[in-house]
Amino acid sequence: MLYATVSSSLTPYHPISALAYRTIFVTSLLAIVAGIVGKGPLETPTFVCASLFSLAAYSRCESELSQMSEFDDLTKRIQQDSTLQLSANSLDDSVPPKNHAARVTAFTIAIARQMGLLKEEINVIARGAYLHDVGKMAIDHAILLKPGTLTPEETARMREHCLLGYKMVQKFPHLAGADEIVYSHHERYDGSGYPQGLKGTEIPLGARVVAVADSLDAIISDLPYRRARSLAEARKEIHTWAGRQFDPEIVEVFLKMPDDIWEDLRKNIDG
Repeated sequence: MLYATVSSSLTPYHPISALAYRTIFVTSLLAIVAGIVGKGPLETPTFVCASLFSLAAYSRCESELSQMSEFDDLTKRIQQDSTLQLSANSLDDSVPPKNHAARVTAFTIAIARQMGLLKEEINVIARGAYLHDVGKMAIDHAILLKPGTLTPEETARMREHCLLGYKMVQKFPHLAGADEIVYSHHERYDGSGYPQGLKGTEIPLGARVVAVADSLDAIISDLPYRRARSLAEARKEIHTWAGRQFDPEIVEVFLKMPDDIWEDLRKNIDG
């Protein structure tokens, strides 16, 4: 494994019956995201699997279900988090593209699980992922929605969203750890990022994961200044920037994950 904080109960993604695994995996992640964005609870992975597959198919994926059970507690805790639910509506109204926060959260959880991180770590990272752009609520919409290149002054103002978001999230003790992800998600592995110019492992692990997930969604989504690109292009660009913008070990994990994960999560979140 790449990291010391690895749970022996978690195993990396591997193909079983492809349809069965993807459905269980994506449903579990979507349950978490549904709780975050306040769309109401989804059913537990066990119930959903049983309703979708025959008894024989269900028995084949039973061991995988046991590995996903740790997401149930996380789902319940996030569903009860009124701070995140209240932020969801504001973010969705203020920050393009639509559902960006929910998709970044789902992508982040998928990568974090593939890395073998503990469920407690994933809990914190998921909150930071959902709130990573919350500071943009304080940025003028003329900047957020500008179709052309930002001026130096506008760029400087846009970059303030990391600090602004950090100050917002820091006020809530139960979001400890998530605030650092909000603050650091635009840091770059080579030290050329902002706002602090952190380098390598100086950047919180959660922020390094979110950076990959955030860029993935940005590349494959329509933005005010450019059209969406393909998943293949996104993978190529993230690979190109490994070691510069992104943690190369996290990029390695991401590149080994099947495209179906991202497609399924995006389709289910966007409806």
